[in-house]
Amino acid sequence: MQNQATLWSPPDLSGWLHKRKGQVTSRKDKRWFCLKGSYLFYFRDAGAAKCQGVIPLEGAAVEAAHGGKGAGEPRIRITLEPDPGLRHTSYVLATDGEDMQAVWLALLMHAAIPRSELVLELQDVGRLEQLLGQRSAATRATTAAAAARVSLAVGLQHVRGGGAAGPAGASDEAGAR
Repeated sequence: MQNQATLWSPPDLSGWLHKRKGQVTSRKDKRWFCLKGSYLFYFRDAGAAKCQGVIPLEGAAVEAAHGGKGAGEPRIRITLEPDPGLRHTSYVLATDGEDMQAVWLALLMHAAIPRSELVLELQDVGRLEQLLGQRSAATRATTAAAAARVSLAVGLQHVRGGGAAGPAGASDEAGAR
């Protein structure tokens, strides 16, 4: 059921990229790419119903590529873990500009983070929130205690001030008679 939701949900990012398996980027292999979760799907065109291929990104090395043919094009290299079930373990994608390279690179790098690492990060965040929550509760208790002391001190000053002012007021009244 979750796979169905992922399949039919909007992609995290989509657009035209130039794809080449291996080290060389060729303008001839222009494909429509859709990033969904940790999978990068590619199609012949944006309206194609049939997927030409999928690149499983989890655990892959994703980096900006430099040098070689088409060195003027902003490129991204994806290197997959060796797996007998994969026909290719290296892809080079070219974008139409450095801005698009930065966008694709950031999202592809995020998609490549192994899920086990993300779970650990989320657990760390949960521990941090718990720690901050405990600290926040301790801060609230300290603040409440300080406020109570201030309130008590103000009350005592008022009582002391009221006691001193009372007789002075009485003497003023007596002097007025």
